[in-house]
Amino acid sequence: MRDAVMAALAHHGYAAMTVDGVARDAGVAKTAIYRRWPSKAEMVFASAIHGSEIAAPADRGDLRGEVTALVERIVELIAAPAVRGCLPALLADLRANPQIAERFRTSVIVPERAVVTTIVTRAARRGELRDGVDPDDVHAHVLGMVFAWVHLIDDRTTEDFTRRTVRSVLAAMEA
Repeated sequence: MRDAVMAALAHHGYAAMTVDGVARDAGVAKTAIYRRWPSKAEMVFASAIHGSEIAAPADRGDLRGEVTALVERIVELIAAPAVRGCLPALLADLRANPQIAERFRTSVIVPERAVVTTIVTRAARRGELRDGVDPDDVHAHVLGMVFAWVHLIDDRTTEDFTRRTVRSVLAAMEA
């Protein structure tokens, strides 16, 4: 299924792709897709951006290593060519439909926030954080910077904006 979604994104773009077309290309019934994903937006997000599991990086023993792993993963996801092309329209769809937005929040944002909370909790136990670090702020900081570099500024390499994002996030977190 993922291959059919990715091919449809590459060939048609997000706005023109359809669940019917993906079903046909994947050789499945449209109902099979809708049983798994209630909307095109959720199908694309699951296939092109996140997949089905969001897990915390392995405990690397230090804040820099864990933040770097988190940022690298988010850069890899958001900067991928298929995602670069569909993310703005996908986000517009989420904003236009409160039910899809809530499912997205529940299936993506909440688990992602749990990953960030795990990283913050580990760092706090190790004494690496300044007082008052909020996992929600860290999450927004990472997502916002990566989105800005990929979709608004886009004049650097992914390695450069990964490095810059890690440096900025650590500056906001470290004791």
